[in-house]
Amino acid sequence: MKEARGLADEFKEKPMQAMTSFYAAYIDFQLGKFENALRGFNEALRLWTELEDPNQRFALSWKGILLLEMGKVGEAQEIAVELRDLIQKGMNKKAMRYYHWLEGMIDLKKANYPKAIDSFGKAISLLSNQAVIFEDHANYYNPLAAAYYKAGNLEKAKAEYEKLTSLTTGRTA
Repeated sequence: MKEARGLADEFKEKPMQAMTSFYAAYIDFQLGKFENALRGFNEALRLWTELEDPNQRFALSWKGILLLEMGKVGEAQEIAVELRDLIQKGMNKKAMRYYHWLEGMIDLKKANYPKAIDSFGKAISLLSNQAVIFEDHANYYNPLAAAYYKAGNLEKAKAEYEKLTSLTTGRTA
């Protein structure tokens, strides 16, 4: 990752700088290095904002998830509003799935399971067909199943978990 970022910096390739910042932040997030992840998501967001690149929504949505993991629910809610507003200004209305996903994750964290289930359902309704390797369908079905489980609806939880096993490219995230 450092090598890729070094080349992006050397050639002043902002889209690649943003992408390498994002993926490095995602890796730091997975490793529990939350402060590094936050810096990386912020850097990716800054660069994509300068470029007016719609990938800003990825940085915002994962920054919101990171803030939830850090126990900063209020800040995650602020990010959700920012994400919603950004998507509403854009052309791809199906991208609203990122907002609904983040809202669902916030409600799951707050133990508001009916609202989380509703948000995840809206997000899933906006998913595209599985077509490329980097799709993230599992990130939508897994928390929906968890919300059903925590709400005590074991049959629906089981059905959603079973959908995970039928995913092909959508299990990569």
